[in-house]
Parts: sequence; structure tokens; C-alpha cells
Amino acid sequence: MHGSRSAGPSRRGASGGGRGTHRCVLVSTLGTLLEAGSPEELAREGPKAAVRAGEAEALKACARSGVSLFLMTQCLDEASEARAVAAFEACGLLGASGRGAGAAGGASGAGGSAAVAVAGGAGGGDATAGAVPRHRALFCSTPPGKVAMARQLEVDLYVDCDVATLEELRRFNVKVLRIERQDRRGSKAGSPTGKAPTGSLAATSLEAYFLSPR
Repeated sequence: MHGSRSAGPSRRGASGGGRGTHRCVLVSTLGTLLEAGSPEELAREGPKAAVRAGEAEALKACARSGVSLFLMTQCLDEASEARAVAAFEACGLLGASGRGAGAAGGASGAGGSAAVAVAGGAGGGDATAGAVPRHRALFCSTPPGKVAMARQLEVDLYVDCDVATLEELRRFNVKVLRIERQDRRGSKAGSPTGKAPTGSLAATSLEAYFLSPR
């Protein structure tokens, strides 16, 4: 698997803010970075998925502070992957390269396996044009794929709004952060429901966690 975390000293989650020290962070983008809260919603988006501007800026600051940041998007099909990549490019998270998503090996997780694809091939594309190297934009088709990738990367922090995925990773002692999912009007969305798993972190947004002062 390309794009494993880099070695080196731990750094803050983002310059000027963040809580704790994180060296490798995996963010599930549905309902956190992207307006779409599910693979089905993403499939209904236009050519480019809608991004929450404040959240994108928080992740760019996080990546530029030295954190190895990975973006994981659960998709139904390649068209959805293309929508997500276009959105990440448009907001400056990924450098535009004009290439589609390329397949990269499978990943096994608890309860099943899921194919994982990497945007732009293995070379990383225009890493200098975007805050996140292109090979760190990951895609899977099922929730177990998210769990498998978080475990494979041995992340210091996994971020999601899906309680079931967070609970599964807590079973493996992975540090997790639950973001409250909001609808497009900024109100709390009705799904997914449930409280953050015991021992997990919680925040109203990526911006609130990575950029707010201690």
C-alpha cells in the first residue's frame, strides 16, 4: 500500500490549534468534510461534490503542520470517486493532475474485506499544489474497508461521524474522534444517531477540533 505514514517526531494536529499530538490522521470525509453524509447522497451529487469550506481549511492547516493526513471516502462507484476528487482539488486539498482514480490492492478488515482505491495512482501527483499528496486520497466501498484502512495505517487518530465505525475501531484501541454530522443548513442531522463511544473524543466540526485553541 502506498502512502504509509512518515517517520519523525510527533506534531500538533494543526499549527495554532489542535488538541493533542497526532502524527498520522485518517479522516472519513462523508458528513465531515463533504456535505454528503452517505455514499448514496454522494452518488446523487453533481460533477463535483459539495465541500464544507471551513472544514477544508482546517484539514489544510493540519496537513501543512506536518501531520500525515489521509482522506477516506466510502463510494458506491467510480463516478462518486471522481466527484470527491474534483471537490478535493477545487478546495485545494489535492493538486489537480487530470488523472482519475486508480485501483490499488485490497484491504481486509474485521467482518469482511473491501477494495480500496487510491486517487491519481502511486506517484502522488501534484503534491506541491495541494496540501495532501494525491496518493493519500483513499476510497472504499464498505464500512469494514474504513476500519481495515485505519488499522493498516496504524493511525494516531481516526475521524468520522459514523458511530458504528468508531465503536468498531475502539475495540482495537484506536483513538477516535466523532464529528457531529450537520445538514446543509448547519443543523444537526438526524442520522447517524447515538453517542460517541466510551473513551473517544468528540467535536462539533473539524474546524473546532483542529483549529480552536486548547
